Amino acid sequence: WGSMMNALEIEKFIEGCIALDLIDFDHADIYGSYTTEADFGSVLKKRPDLRTQIRITTKCGIKMVSKNRPEHQIKSYDLTKDHIKLSVENSLLALYTDHIDTLLLHRPDYLFDPHEIAEAFTELKNEGKVKYFGISNFMSFEFGSELDGRNSDKPALLAHGLAVVGAEGERAIMVGDRVYDIHGAQANGMKALGVSYGYGGLAELQEAGADAIISDPQKLAETVSGLLPL
Repeated sequence: WGSMMNALEIEKFIEGCIALDLIDFDHADIYGSYTTEADFGSVLKKRPDLRTQIRITTKCGIKMVSKNRPEHQIKSYDLTKDHIKLSVENSLLALYTDHIDTLLLHRPDYLFDPHEIAEAFTELKNEGKVKYFGISNFMSFEFGSELDGRNSDKPALLAHGLAVVGAEGERAIMVGDRVYDIHGAQANGMKALGVSYGYGGLAELQEAGADAIISDPQKLAETVSGLLPL
């Protein structure tokens, strides 16, 4: 999405995808600054026959600052029951459908209550508004400094992460954009890959002693493979 297609172009796009048996359409409430679902839905309103031939996935949980959501004063994450259910209602209206095939939680909200989320999912399922549920942009492990100050420096944080997942430093790699990332990796015997397209710069990463530096994200996979042992 983001091609600024008009209604006719979206309709032809959907028809073309169906012809190729590509029937899963990925949305999120925030796409197009909260406009893409409605653009897609305007086509389904005109062509309800298309809805029966496709599956719709959408996502919720990010509150973007947008003129279309004036109540959002700062960008934040919200996986409360109330927000999840309100987001679904908004998406149903925008997409002009009576149900969402799959609802994904867009990103982690570190204050979320899993029991509250389960309640929201159960109610939405029982109401027939959502068939399946899942997550997006969640990782198996996520680490950060603790409120009491533990693991607040990068060497300690990486050491903690390695210990939790049971990994050896020499078989792990740190991809970072600042000197702190490089020094943290070195302190734990890890390879350090600097990316100059982040907050730091080339000179900073070179001075820190990164094992390799890339300026193009498309070279990431190849470079990581070259640095890690088989």
